[in-house]
Amino acid sequence: MIKKYLISYAYTLGIIIIGTFLITLLNYFNLLSSNVANTIMLIIVIASIFIGSFLLGKKSNKKGYLEGIKYSAILIFLLVIINLLFIKVFEIKSLVYFLIIIVSSTFGSMVGINKKRN
Repeated sequence: MIKKYLISYAYTLGIIIIGTFLITLLNYFNLLSSNVANTIMLIIVIASIFIGSFLLGKKSNKKGYLEGIKYSAILIFLLVIINLLFIKVFEIKSLVYFLIIIVSSTFGSMVGINKKRN
């Protein structure tokens, strides 16, 4: 059980790191403005969480939404700890970001479990 979560988190982290590197390069060479780069980074994070939970849903047996919620709960727990350690300010914007993570993860896992059956 832990192995499938770790594999899903590895895919999520890998996509985020590669996406961040590419967007940072484009922003460094002034090919993207900072607003566009921030928007693309949000899309990359949402897509990576969706893909990670999709893979988790494909490996699950039932209740894909529950697997997605567990996946996002672990991720949000880690992000809250990092947020409190380094930023030390908790804003409404963070809550909206966490809600987006929950929705993306739940939807990805539900799609993944349905794709497995077909």
